[in-house]
Amino acid sequence: MQEKRDESIIREFRRRKSRQFYAVGMVLFLLVAILWKHSHPGLLLGELSKPVVLFLEAALVGAFFAFSASNWRCPACNHYLGPNIAQEYCRKCRSRLQ
Repeated sequence: MQEKRDESIIREFRRRKSRQFYAVGMVLFLLVAILWKHSHPGLLLGELSKPVVLFLEAALVGAFFAFSASNWRCPACNHYLGPNIAQEYCRKCRSRLQ
């Protein structure tokens, strides 16, 4: 019984970790796209002013932090896992994550 629980925790942690990697990649891509669009004003949707670029970047980073705060938690106890992406155990409940 405990082994099934451990396996489900590990599986859920893998899902959360892959979502975290996907979010990092998406945010980096969008930040580069916004900067590229700012430096090439004649292409596509028109010109982006500097305040608009700064607002979009701040909103994107803020959304990423909000997503990370809700996603990057222990599947067993819901404790925030911190900055370590390769964490083996939860610091609070000691559940095995990998």
